[in-house]
Amino acid sequence: MEQYQEIMEKLTTLEQMLARQAINENNKELWNMEQVARYFRCTKRHLMSIITDPYFPRPVRMPTQRDVKKSSNERLFFVGEIVKYAQRRQERWH
Repeated sequence: MEQYQEIMEKLTTLEQMLARQAINENNKELWNMEQVARYFRCTKRHLMSIITDPYFPRPVRMPTQRDVKKSSNERLFFVGEIVKYAQRRQERWH
């Protein structure tokens, strides 16, 4: 059982490493608020204050499943735009 746990921990670590490699300014994947907060290593509540920055990427509003004319309440962001924003913020402070 202990060996199984070790293997699962290693697989989880490997999965996280692989996911991090794909995070770059060209990535067109969509992230939700929780994923963006995790990337910035902050809470969703703190992220709400960060996204008030006028330079923060605008969210993509997907239609709801029931009515394509209505937008979903979930905010989604392009990964590449989030990475570019973080890079611009870094450069601004140096």
